[in-house]
Amino acid sequence: MKLSKPQIEKINQSIKPGIYYQDIRSELVDHLASAVEQEMEEGEISFELALDQQLAKLNLDRFQRQVLISHHSSAFKKLFAGWVNLENFGLALLAFCVTYFLIHIGSIEASHTYSTFLIVMITVNTAPFFYWIFTKPMRNSSEFMSAINSMFLLYICMSFSFDLLLEFSSLPKQIFMPAFIGILAGQLLIGIRLVSSTYEKLKLAKQ
Repeated sequence: MKLSKPQIEKINQSIKPGIYYQDIRSELVDHLASAVEQEMEEGEISFELALDQQLAKLNLDRFQRQVLISHHSSAFKKLFAGWVNLENFGLALLAFCVTYFLIHIGSIEASHTYSTFLIVMITVNTAPFFYWIFTKPMRNSSEFMSAINSMFLLYICMSFSFDLLLEFSSLPKQIFMPAFIGILAGQLLIGIRLVSSTYEKLKLAKQ
């Protein structure tokens, strides 16, 4: 027994208050529609009763949380796997070499390298993401927002580890600072590419 469009819309409206992200809601609507159809056929009951029974079995918060955890876990795996890409590794190496050279010739001080890099890179590279978030429906996509969240969470964790690593590192600042900057630059590029590819994939899926 196929459900009508008004019935499917009723399922959507029933879960809308508990499910914020559009993609998660669409996935759950499909699941509930199939389950309600089966319940109506096997139990010979009304649509309303079948829907109520299916909704009673669900914990919307837990369902949404599980999907978000899965998306974030997948994003983190891709962020770490990005280092296999030789282009990303090459950029990190280039950032190390340029920073080391500038410190070596005295153009910048080793102690100022990190703060300068942090300000410039965050300003330049995060502007497009804020544009996408606030002007596009992508903010309602759990997959896209998970990529954004994972990128910044990993980057922030790496940034805050700077002081701790610097304190316990046996390397001189002239080596440690360029190496750390290179890793940050590589990781930031990997994150940007992940977010961009996720954006393009979802944009194409909507067409």
